[in-house]
Amino acid sequence: MGIELDENKLVHAYQLAAQQDDRTRYHFSRALVASQKENILGVLFAYSNEDEASVYLTFQKILVDQYGYKKPVFPDRESFEHELYIDSIVVSENARGQGIGHGLLSVAKEMVLSNGEEVLGLNVDLKNPRAHKLYEGFGFKQAGHVKLLEHNYQHMQLQLSKC
Repeated sequence: MGIELDENKLVHAYQLAAQQDDRTRYHFSRALVASQKENILGVLFAYSNEDEASVYLTFQKILVDQYGYKKPVFPDRESFEHELYIDSIVVSENARGQGIGHGLLSVAKEMVLSNGEEVLGLNVDLKNPRAHKLYEGFGFKQAGHVKLLEHNYQHMQLQLSKC
């Protein structure tokens, strides 16, 4: 019988990893935050595809050291070559439909251009038509499909031109 990881252990490992290593997937340096007064309305986490191999290292080490869990949690590659990959974008339920997601994507687009890159990429769950509509409306196009942990996603990219 293998070691089981529950949600609390995973959250704890993510918190520790983000505190210990700025290369971690959910480190604050990878976050764009939309807020109003003291309320967080949305957040977007992104990293360069070249960084993908390192975003899980500390997290996996913590799982081994703290819980004895040695199996890779994320064995599949998420990003495509030569893109700034949007790992997560979340808008709080009470702020949806107010342009928060669009605003976060606009800032991510500016990050790509200011870093001299030309492609913004993400995976969208095939069962999330609202997100798909947001990304298509922003100009993302289908670039392929990926299977992550036995779940199918459409990979979308926004091609940008340097100014």
